[in-house]
Amino acid sequence: MYLPPGRSAYVAARSLSGGGTGTRYLVTDTGVRFAIHDDDVAHDLGLPTAAIPAPWPVLATLPSGPELSRANASVARDTVAPGP
Repeated sequence: MYLPPGRSAYVAARSLSGGGTGTRYLVTDTGVRFAIHDDDVAHDLGLPTAAIPAPWPVLATLPSGPELSRANASVARDTVAPGP
């Protein structure tokens, strides 16, 4: 999967046969997938109403970031986590 620098893709996981409605993800140009919690979050992020179907076996190879949700966005931290 390739995305030009500064671009992202809004995708929905599908089986190889193309069936099912799977979890929706925002995939960034760095190759990280972020699960989208619900339609409200997708709307808040300015994502289109329909996600592009993508095969789950391909998405599964990408590293997973935190779920994008209102609850996760409203978590307050007392400290900043140290870098790697």
